[in-house]
Amino acid sequence: MNYINRQFDAYKDWAQTTIDTLATGQDTLNQQILDLQARNEQNVADIVSTFNDQLAASQTSADEQIASLQNLMMQQDQQFQQANLAQQQQAAAAQAAYEEQRRQAEALSRAYVPNMEPTVSNLTYGSNRRQQEDENANLLSSLSMLTPSSSVSPTLAGLQIA
Repeated sequence: MNYINRQFDAYKDWAQTTIDTLATGQDTLNQQILDLQARNEQNVADIVSTFNDQLAASQTSADEQIASLQNLMMQQDQQFQQANLAQQQQAAAAQAAYEEQRRQAEALSRAYVPNMEPTVSNLTYGSNRRQQEDENANLLSSLSMLTPSSSVSPTLAGLQIA
């Protein structure tokens, strides 16, 4: 029986050692799990912080773009209004010019013309224009021509105004 007690005690010691080892291993595993959870929580916090920063930057950029587009839209609207006003003014001026032409044409249609002007169907022969041109051309008759001679040097030959 002594042998059995020793065997039982040895088995009991071995079981206790195994239990202690497993308990120590469990404590180590629990500590590792806690460490991993802490690191994961920190990583998640970093990721959330980075995401929030990027979201805020994106929102700021989008707000700036929206403001820029609104300014551009306002400028285009103002340009459209100016162009529309200019077009209306041009249309009013064109309408006024048309009314003036219509008024003049109506007045001319009622006008009395006693003698018609000469036209292609009523040819007039002769003109006094050529005579007037000849009279104007004679105003330059004070020009004289020099010809080279033995007493005049060849560099003085040519047209001279008197």
